[in-house]
Amino acid sequence: MESIHSRIESTIEKAEMYQRAYNICMGKLQELMQKDMQVICAITSDYAISITPVGIFKDGKEITWEELHEFIDSKRPEYESKS
Repeated sequence: MESIHSRIESTIEKAEMYQRAYNICMGKLQELMQKDMQVICAITSDYAISITPVGIFKDGKEITWEELHEFIDSKRPEYESKS
């Protein structure tokens, strides 16, 4: 039978892992919000972080996946020249 002390330690460890995942998640959310992206952020039971876009936004307006890919492709030469 697990002692109360080890159960408390286990609970504290879980809380610390959740807090780290939460801090990372909130940091990413703030970063994405500054880029006008709306996302759902979830922390799974094993403390993994899942960030899912709700919509794709550029310059304050929602864009389609095709527009996103066109924008990425238009920036590709710029990024390739820097590497």
